[in-house]
Amino acid sequence: MHSTHCALAVIREKYFSLLPDSAIAPLETAIQLSEKYHKTWWSIWWNSSNVRTKNRIKEECNHLAFDCYTAMMECAIAINTHAATQSALNIKPHSLWAGMISTLHSAFRWIEEENHLEINYRQLQLNLQPTTMNKPFSAIAHTRANYNYSIFHQSLLHENNGEDYALRHIYSLENTKVLLTKWGWSAEQVKTGIDHTTIDVYKNVVYLHICNKVTKRGQLIKIRGISRFISKIDYVEVLINRCWTKSDPYKLEPGSDWDELIARGNTGDFYEVKLYQHEITCTCHAYSGIEKAFEQDPVATKHLMLNSKTHGQIPDKHIFAVWKYLGAESLQQYEYCWMERKEAAMREQDKCSWQYEPEPEPELADY
Repeated sequence: MHSTHCALAVIREKYFSLLPDSAIAPLETAIQLSEKYHKTWWSIWWNSSNVRTKNRIKEECNHLAFDCYTAMMECAIAINTHAATQSALNIKPHSLWAGMISTLHSAFRWIEEENHLEINYRQLQLNLQPTTMNKPFSAIAHTRANYNYSIFHQSLLHENNGEDYALRHIYSLENTKVLLTKWGWSAEQVKTGIDHTTIDVYKNVVYLHICNKVTKRGQLIKIRGISRFISKIDYVEVLINRCWTKSDPYKLEPGSDWDELIARGNTGDFYEVKLYQHEITCTCHAYSGIEKAFEQDPVATKHLMLNSKTHGQIPDKHIFAVWKYLGAESLQQYEYCWMERKEAAMREQDKCSWQYEPEPEPELADY
């Protein structure tokens, strides 16, 4: 925690003029909590104190570490919002901006390295997997050997790179390209910078870094760079919009029942699409991968649930093709279309059904 405190103090002393007003209060809170953590931890003699005292101090430090981490997140989000506003106004970043972001990133890295046990004990539940950073994974941006990734990012990496669902589907280079284009990068700038991208996924935000100086053919050249924290909402929205754009209702065929459709893939394969009242499922590999991606990242799942279009529906091009096929643009509209489709199917079934009524048997004569 002492390293984190020093990094935060440097931001306050050296980069205070760059901070937006909304980031100052959480930064001050984080500095105070990190200092209090250090004093609390060393307020007893650990070799001679009894177990009850040690447990009390540990419990207090658990709260302080988590609260400090939360304040740092609030500060990072405020800085990210300020950076987005400046970019929208085409205002060039200050010459010291990259240094501030790098220092803040170091503060996050140190608190996750030194105090992750206290933070996890308090709330964060990470499904840590033993990973080796020098093994082949999904993208170089997620596994650079000269970069120390966050603990949460490492939990998203697996021995089998096919299981890196969140990194491959949500925090992919393709989604990053869309974000860079949205922020005003030209196609040439995106093409040049994407090969030098580093994507570090934290629990609540994503750190994106592209260095502004690279070596090409033995010469040091300058390119457009970026170093900032990004909200996971941005990546989730990009994924939703890309799936919506790629959806094609003309690749759907009727299934065996009113609540079933057949989707034709790009390779000529056919997949079953099942319509339920509150969701749609598909047997394609993309749907399965995206579903597992959100299972690996609870914060991304929360943003998917809060999205005004999906409300928790797994975004997939075949799913959105069904929406377009029914004339819906959101989950709420789909639910209404589903009810109408069901009622129409029931009416058609009642109309075509044949009720068999056997003739009464003749009465036997009494003798």
